[in-house]
Amino acid sequence: MQKIIVVSAVCLLSIVSLFSGCETVPKDVTPGPEEPTLPGMTPSIAFTVDSDANKLFVTSTDASAKWSDIVITTDNQAASWQLYSGTGVPLDLPNHTNGTTADVTAGDYVALSGASGIVKVTMRYVPTNSLLGTWTIDV
Repeated sequence: MQKIIVVSAVCLLSIVSLFSGCETVPKDVTPGPEEPTLPGMTPSIAFTVDSDANKLFVTSTDASAKWSDIVITTDNQAASWQLYSGTGVPLDLPNHTNGTTADVTAGDYVALSGASGIVKVTMRYVPTNSLLGTWTIDV
């Protein structure tokens, strides 16, 4: 009687990796819609510009994204900005996000003041040093 040995592709790759000195690289894992952002991953946050109101609104976000992890800058020295909840409550001092413990939620907004003309707003996610985006607002 003949024996048949069945070896899965994963097992075979592991054996080849063992003998060749190769390392296996784990696949990236993406959290589901109700899961927090995984450590080392940049959250997905979408914004929309309302130039008439001089505001940048959050339209959607991953769960557990924190404003304190985001740095906001403008290209105009005269421009000042402040972060607000969707209900209009200030979430931190003007030109700061590091004092808030608030999660980023849809409806939150950044309001610009003090400048006129075109202002470029840039947001960077600090834990991964990733650019979230750059938006142009005509104030």
